[in-house]
Amino acid sequence: MPSINFNFSSKFKSSELIVAKHELGLPSKLTRLVKCTRVSTICQVKYCGISEPFEVECGLRQGDPIATLLFNIALQAIINRAEIHQEGTVFTKMTQVLAYADDFVIIGRSLQSIRTDFEVMDVEAKRMGLHNNGEKT
Repeated sequence: MPSINFNFSSKFKSSELIVAKHELGLPSKLTRLVKCTRVSTICQVKYCGISEPFEVECGLRQGDPIATLLFNIALQAIINRAEIHQEGTVFTKMTQVLAYADDFVIIGRSLQSIRTDFEVMDVEAKRMGLHNNGEKT
């Protein structure tokens, strides 16, 4: 069965993520929790010694456990906005989407059905601020 694998860059728009959180009916407590984990984050780099401390002002740290949760929220919103039906499997419909963190796989019965779902999802992903990472795709 044909499939396409793709990977998103990790630069989603915070404003779109908040909208997505509300679309999915997630509690506002989650927003406060995420904000708390990002307040006054101080890092140092260890490379031929230890660097001076610096504050992380935007984005998520590499390996931050909350990043997977935020990506999954964004990806679920993209799938919902693209109106891709999630019930059943590729054996009962034309395509099936599998997503986790920044990775997507679309499995389909035909290349055309995969291409159609990919194009719709790509538009929604760009609206969210995510772009297909060609190096990892």
